[in-house]
Amino acid sequence: MDHLFDVLELGDRRTRFALLILAALNAVNILIAARADQLGLSGLSPWFFRIYIPAYVLLSLYFVAYAISALRPRLRQRHLSGTPAGGRLRMVDDILDRDLDSYYAAWQQVEIGQLNREMSNHAHVLARTNAAKYHALDRVYLGLVVLVALTAIMVVTVGLHLIVAAPPG
Repeated sequence: MDHLFDVLELGDRRTRFALLILAALNAVNILIAARADQLGLSGLSPWFFRIYIPAYVLLSLYFVAYAISALRPRLRQRHLSGTPAGGRLRMVDDILDRDLDSYYAAWQQVEIGQLNREMSNHAHVLARTNAAKYHALDRVYLGLVVLVALTAIMVVTVGLHLIVAAPPG
């Protein structure tokens, strides 16, 4: 169980790191777009910015949605089938469905086999949670690669424009 919780926390850390990278990419793009005139980009074709900026923003928001999905709390997941309704002790919803006295009484009556089943049930739910988190995280990192490529296109386009537009000498 500890390993599954560690994997869950590692996924959250990786998602937060991806958001830091995304923030840096966004900062580069905002600086270029906001300082276009000062960079001498007024001669650059306006269609480039009209296509690039909305495409970048939409893709960025799309992949932020996956980051939100990766960070989304999943405590409210229900148990798997096969555990008797009166005997579930470890899932959040099952705990909160009882008052404190009946929950305590259930712990006093639990058998080892039932507790083992409950632990394996909990481990399975954590594994499903980790799988969902890492699926979303894979999309976030794919998005970072796409946004890095778009940013590289922007930087190369700006660089080439500045080289071509620079006065000889």
